[in-house]
Amino acid sequence: YLRVLNLENVYAIGDCGTVVHQKLLDNLETLFELGDVNKDGYLSRQEFVDLCRSHEKKYPQIAFWGQKLQQLFDKFELDGDGKLDLSEFKKVIQTLDNKLTNLPATAQVAAQEGDYLAKTFNETIKGIEA
Repeated sequence: YLRVLNLENVYAIGDCGTVVHQKLLDNLETLFELGDVNKDGYLSRQEFVDLCRSHEKKYPQIAFWGQKLQQLFDKFELDGDGKLDLSEFKKVIQTLDNKLTNLPATAQVAAQEGDYLAKTFNETIKGIEA
């Protein structure tokens, strides 16, 4: 997440960088297709929850909802069929993306970014050593 755009293995933290989160809406149709496991053109409640859980790391805005994903499903499942069609799913995605905020460059944010990078580098090293 802290990689410099268009460069491999170069990172920026603190005042040197701005975190740009990938929006779910940019990948709406791809995500819908991935979630629609039975290929019926809809996301069931379970397909929706499974899709969200499997993408929390890539899209941190999903994690904000945590245990409330089923409530979010209910809020946008408007026609009572127990499934989300693409237009209903789009409204869910827009709600999730609205929780994205750009953090100001502060010492606390820089410390959190440093912790994140340390964890990322340690996991990379463990993968190389294995």
